[in-house]
Amino acid sequence: GLGSLNENLPQFISMGTREVWNRRDGHYLGPAHDAVPLRIDPENLSALIGHASLQVRANEYDQAQATLERASQHHGDQPELMMKLAQFAATRGRIDEAIEQLDALTAKVPHAGQAYYLLTRLHYMQRNVDACLTAGREALRYDPWNAEVHAALAQLYRIKGDSQGAILHEHILERIKAGP
Repeated sequence: GLGSLNENLPQFISMGTREVWNRRDGHYLGPAHDAVPLRIDPENLSALIGHASLQVRANEYDQAQATLERASQHHGDQPELMMKLAQFAATRGRIDEAIEQLDALTAKVPHAGQAYYLLTRLHYMQRNVDACLTAGREALRYDPWNAEVHAALAQLYRIKGDSQGAILHEHILERIKAGP
């Protein structure tokens, strides 16, 4: 029966104490003790980024920062890591740092659509109209049906007094909301 199956299952790896999992969703599938030490190969960028993402979800921001810093030592110029560093900085309220990281990323990888999307959001938060318009236009090159970018651009064109630009993006936004 299931008794012998459960006895022979390998140990699960836990990314924290049972208390972290219980707060999150009430489910803990790990062993009876409080966490199996986990060592991540510093050459495995995806594992490091995944680990940092789990740490952020568990509100372990200092640990996530340390994990991302370790990743930077080995993979500092990798676009995936540059994007994760920018996202982390933005979630921690370090907007200027996030913008700097995204500017470096888009200089290295000009076709990084997600980077332009995040730049649009960050410049919009800072009310930097011209930078937001530039980033928004680039973001739309990679995702022309992004409703959030069209809404931001419509508002910004109104602020600049460009009613034609605002009307264009409002019209596209209406078409997106109406669906196919």
